[in-house]
Amino acid sequence: MRWTIYKRLFEVRILHGYYLDYRLADEHTDEPGRFYGLTNEQQAELLATEYNLLNDLEIIPAKATAELMGMQKVRWRPNTTGFFAGIEVQPSGANGLRPIYPMPDGATFTFFLKAKNPNWHNFTSHAVRLPLPAKYLFTNVVEAGDGKVFNSLSRQVPPFNSQRTWEMGELARFGANLRFALKHAPTGVGNFSDVITDRRYASSEDRLALAKQFTYRFDRLVLPANTAVFTLRTTGGALVKTVSLTPSQPGGTLPAEVQVDLRHMDIPPGATVAQPILDGRYQLEVNVNGTAFGTAQTVLLLDELSNDSSVIGVVQIVHNAGRTDAFRLLEPNGDVRAVRIPNTTNRWQNEALFTVRFLSRPTYWTYNLAEANGQNSGDVQQFAGASRLITTKPRHLTRSFQKVAYTANFAQLPNPASPKLDFDAAGERFLSEMYLSLP
Repeated sequence: MRWTIYKRLFEVRILHGYYLDYRLADEHTDEPGRFYGLTNEQQAELLATEYNLLNDLEIIPAKATAELMGMQKVRWRPNTTGFFAGIEVQPSGANGLRPIYPMPDGATFTFFLKAKNPNWHNFTSHAVRLPLPAKYLFTNVVEAGDGKVFNSLSRQVPPFNSQRTWEMGELARFGANLRFALKHAPTGVGNFSDVITDRRYASSEDRLALAKQFTYRFDRLVLPANTAVFTLRTTGGALVKTVSLTPSQPGGTLPAEVQVDLRHMDIPPGATVAQPILDGRYQLEVNVNGTAFGTAQTVLLLDELSNDSSVIGVVQIVHNAGRTDAFRLLEPNGDVRAVRIPNTTNRWQNEALFTVRFLSRPTYWTYNLAEANGQNSGDVQQFAGASRLITTKPRHLTRSFQKVAYTANFAQLPNPASPKLDFDAAGERFLSEMYLSLP
């Protein structure tokens, strides 16, 4: 009798601070990433008993991935912390396990992440209006300079750049220090938070998965835009397509938002039909008013990727034969990355375990009072002549109770009951507003 044995090929855990941080009720701190400071045992217990990402997130394999999994005898399952894939294996040597069907070099497993909770973007530290409307791309592909550290699939947070607009909550590096913007359009480190611990969070640097038709929003620092050129090249530098945009009227300017179509290549001389641009990685350059806006980005173009705002990103796990780095999918000899747990006979631990880490959104918590009583202390300040309190600095949204002191002896104010966002245009900042009466 032949036994069919499946072992985990890889696992992706998606961890979100909105659910996991500030679990200790006596904490009076707003340092994010508290979950990662817990012991391994505390983290495991919290994930097993109080975390179910599937309530708010749907995970969908791409069509080509579903076909690949069928051919390779791979089965995948979502779970409360993300998803995993198992593969049919056979013994390999004394302690190894190898897929029944050899994994082809370049085999790619692509999954779409789709928010079921309409408030996902509200409670996630996520830039809402980046010029390029790309989705997150979380992948085990490692590129020169991306700064990835195992086991996070995120690239290193980008360095601060005064030549573009930053949104409140966006992460930026100042040297080795990680901070988030305290308002929209900050001008320097003075408009960013205190240093926070680098937990390899998802950031705008990961926004690289792009639909082939999209709306590009010009950064306000480059307006008015008189010309715009979008140049798509292969990763080797060969030209694929150029989209040049000019005003419809002489002497005019381009609208603040323009449509860009990257579905077909330029028609070469003598040809009459444009060839489709295939799915894959490309270099995209953007030039506005004759000047490059940022550096060329390696983007992933996908026919199947929707511009629907509920689609938040793509997870792509790729097998490259012979890889020896920590992000490899299989061992160089083709075995799965599983090691026998010491002092057991057939219990194995999967080592191709990757994480995606989202930071919860920081907002100014605002309390609209029935009557003002004139107090200004603790974590809030009261505006003169207004029945309104506001936290002195942004606080990260959370489903857990977090202390907000109203008086010197820590009289408590409530946390936001829902992750609804308001925007203070004058202060260029996000607010979480509440209404209450104080004695």
